[in-house]
Amino acid sequence: MKLYFVIYALYQLSITSTKGFSISMADKDLYIVGCGNLGRRIGSKWKATYPEACVYGETRTNLKHRVLINEGIIPVLKSNRRKQRYPNVVFCASPSGNENYPQEVYNAGNDLFDATSTGTFVFTSSGGIYSEKSGGIVRETSEIALNPRNTKLYEAEGSCLETGGCVIRLAGLYSLSRGAHSFWLSKGTVQGNENGQINLLSYSDAAGAVVALLERGGR
Repeated sequence: MKLYFVIYALYQLSITSTKGFSISMADKDLYIVGCGNLGRRIGSKWKATYPEACVYGETRTNLKHRVLINEGIIPVLKSNRRKQRYPNVVFCASPSGNENYPQEVYNAGNDLFDATSTGTFVFTSSGGIYSEKSGGIVRETSEIALNPRNTKLYEAEGSCLETGGCVIRLAGLYSLSRGAHSFWLSKGTVQGNENGQINLLSYSDAAGAVVALLERGGR
């Protein structure tokens, strides 16, 4: 399987990478682990493209379940997860507050994903694992800073690949009301390299890239 690195706007991927690929009628159901800001957008885009598909959105609480239902996503509490396999699985739950994060990713790939299907298991990782912090350009093979948080993410990537999945590294996710731009705008005067670059990738474009990867099969 491949490791997919995403750092600038990838909506173009959702246009170009799906050409020449198709997904069968029986393999369109999707299970999303961590159906929050990104997961909800992935589910909504998938449902809009494949309205006959069943899209399940797993969350830790039921606070946002009404929102998911309004977008055609079937909400599932993590505590009520069934032992059932799905042709397409996306893991985009945050590592925060989860000491067993790599194991959680492995469980999703091993227990939820039907590896015999034509679908895909996708883990959304972070470009923040790279050691470059001065506005320079990074690539998939760039040096990684293995601090405790990044080590957890890097091991989770390995768990995904071990179960036959694909990893996509996203950086600078933002919406109108949240993201790096909100932080920097609130700082007033910013110290640092005036020619430095701030990576920004909208949640919508990130969701489009994940959908494109699901459609492409990632294999």
